[in-house]
Amino acid sequence: MKEFDLEKLRIALTYISRMADGRNPATNQQVENEVLDNPNVVRCLHFIRDVLEEVQENHGLVGKKYTRKIIDFPFEVLKEFSYRNDMPISYVLRQFAEPVEGERVRKPNAASVNKWLAANGYIEKRMVEGSRRESWFPLQKGLDIGMYTQKRGDPGYEYVTILYGEKAQQFLADNLQLIVQEIEEMKKESVPKKEENPFTDEE
Repeated sequence: MKEFDLEKLRIALTYISRMADGRNPATNQQVENEVLDNPNVVRCLHFIRDVLEEVQENHGLVGKKYTRKIIDFPFEVLKEFSYRNDMPISYVLRQFAEPVEGERVRKPNAASVNKWLAANGYIEKRMVEGSRRESWFPLQKGLDIGMYTQKRGDPGYEYVTILYGEKAQQFLADNLQLIVQEIEEMKKESVPKKEENPFTDEE
């Protein structure tokens, strides 16, 4: 059994998370890169991040099976939510999860919440003007609850991010449990049904 340096592990998670989100690991700036934009590469980076997060949750230990049960997110902690500053959704969700940091908890992720917001008319994905990159943009419903856009990055490498003001963050805190429940329903509906085999009775 081997123990990893937890500070190095934290830094490694930071770097891999940035790359998985299409950002420069050193500067945290969004980049246009055919490698980081490749869906297969993105999936691999997310897999690596998941493995590192498991090591982190195991307090830096590897070589020993970790048997602590993964529990559902305790939505009651959101009653204590306190606004700090406007931020992108991934940072909002991280703040929501701070009370259960280090616990094996199913934490809501930005990609799934964005899909719910899009399905319910709060945001849409479209091309950024003067760029080949797509970004999420708030629709009127999103603007009404306090979302707004901000351009970031260097000239020629600019990208758009949605920032969530206090009202928008409170909306997420108040509705996250319902959002997660509906996300699970959406996932079930999107799973393709197994085709019936006309030749055998096998399942």
